[in-house]
Amino acid sequence: MNGSLLLISKHPQDVTLCSGVATRLQLDFKHTTSINEVRSKLIEDPRSVVFWDAETATGYERIAEVLPKYTSPKRVFAVTSKGFGEYPHLFNNPDFRNHVFRQYDASAEIVLSCVVAAAIAPGDSAVRIETFFPKPPPIKRIFITRPAHRTAAIEAINNSLTKHGIKDRMAALVARCTDELILNAVLRAPVWPDGSPKRASAERDQNFEFITQEQVEVEVAEGESYMAVCVSDLFGSLKRRAILDALREHYESSAPKNVRAGVRIGFHMVVEGGLSLVVSTQPKQQTRVILLFPKVESYKQFRMGFRFLSLNAE
Repeated sequence: MNGSLLLISKHPQDVTLCSGVATRLQLDFKHTTSINEVRSKLIEDPRSVVFWDAETATGYERIAEVLPKYTSPKRVFAVTSKGFGEYPHLFNNPDFRNHVFRQYDASAEIVLSCVVAAAIAPGDSAVRIETFFPKPPPIKRIFITRPAHRTAAIEAINNSLTKHGIKDRMAALVARCTDELILNAVLRAPVWPDGSPKRASAERDQNFEFITQEQVEVEVAEGESYMAVCVSDLFGSLKRRAILDALREHYESSAPKNVRAGVRIGFHMVVEGGLSLVVSTQPKQQTRVILLFPKVESYKQFRMGFRFLSLNAE
């Protein structure tokens, strides 16, 4: 892989992580805290992947003036010491793509290398569940052909996670989040050719047979230190703006409103629950929403462990 990884941070743990990611991806590692150097380095290599300390709104404003002029937003990763919801300057940014929680564990370098590779892949490249594992993992697949299959699918996922050593409380959280993603794929993803929703008024308990395009695929994969669940639909209608609008509404209001008709978003449950989230949309073709989570001994480790958010969607 050609190009470089530019880190804009004073944190030693960021240096260690990003230099490791650069080595894995065969990228040149560059490190600076100077705005002028950021500009010159990006002019020198506009393909650079950028990790930057987005902790303060003031620092963000200075960097935000530079980055969009010299590199693609999908190559930019904001790094903070608290959860995504603590940073309005990130979720209010219409160009936002990637967030990394500065709580690195043993798998962070491996996982982030996969995330970066996916984020900077050509626009027509499909992001799959196996993308996020250094070695091809065994994958369990479940196909949902009518809404009534959702309950059985969630039970199967919960049982599978428990068998793989995921603690009951963590398995239940993953199952709930997966259920929300399935609901989005079943009820909100289907659109007519003009983009208007097919099931804007459908209820979650309605039961009907799907045509082939409406079928939803759920995948479960396991690596050495983490697992992943992927929910896929064949419409490619989920937009990054809809996700950010829903997250913003959740963070900024104690009484959430329906900010976008036809979009039911349970993503705040994922982001705040300690799970990592990847959204990959190929417009009018397919959307894959992937949850990644560590295999740890306690719920506290699960909540406080490394996680990220990556929105590979327009």
